[in-house]
Amino acid sequence: RIEKTLLKMDDEQQLLYDTICK
Repeated sequence: RIEKTLLKMDDEQQLLYDTICK
């Protein structure tokens, strides 16, 4: 999982990454 704090993502993008990088 990629932390949104590291990439400064918003929650929607984090949800997409959670789905892709599960």
